[in-house]
Amino acid sequence: MEANSLNKLKVLKADFVVSATQAAHFPPPVLPEVAFVGRSNVGKSSLLNVLTGKSKLARVSRTPGRTRLINFFEIELYRGLQKLRLRLVDLPGYGYAKVSKAESENLRQMLRGYLQRGPCLQVLVWLIDAKVGLTAVDMQILELLEENPARLLLVATKTDQLPKAQRKVQLGRIASALELPLEAVFAVSAKEGWGLEPLWENLLPSLTFSQP
Repeated sequence: MEANSLNKLKVLKADFVVSATQAAHFPPPVLPEVAFVGRSNVGKSSLLNVLTGKSKLARVSRTPGRTRLINFFEIELYRGLQKLRLRLVDLPGYGYAKVSKAESENLRQMLRGYLQRGPCLQVLVWLIDAKVGLTAVDMQILELLEENPARLLLVATKTDQLPKAQRKVQLGRIASALELPLEAVFAVSAKEGWGLEPLWENLLPSLTFSQP
């Protein structure tokens, strides 16, 4: 990632830690965690890859509904003169129609289990496909996300797929449906690589880092 000219934000390292399905296999809660959640095919893995500047960090599948694990990644970055360590967590996508009801419920319980992570889970990045907009299944998951005390950060993905004249209108619809101001919706494009620095700069101040 290019260094931010103002805050000199630069990712130094991004490494896979572990995949898990239950709390017994989660890594120790010693670092602040930012979890990414969204519908299948919303672009979670692609966003994680461009945010860290590591193109193969998270597996990008052409088939929706393939992410059935909770994947933990450890990140080391500089923000100004400060070196920070945190984890990014890729949660299973929800809402894929071809998943059986039993498997869908299993994925929901897996998500619920992670949301009981405790204080180390500090930010939930909720991804919404800008072109599709909010769906009924998104609103169902929102009820689950709002049970967690972590900060909820709303990100609209694939914004580049909308004509420029329609982007602000569609983002406004998403914000209005959630009774949020327009500026509360962060528009990003993993394909074109824009919107990433504002996202980093907004979520980092929400994290509490241990003193070295």
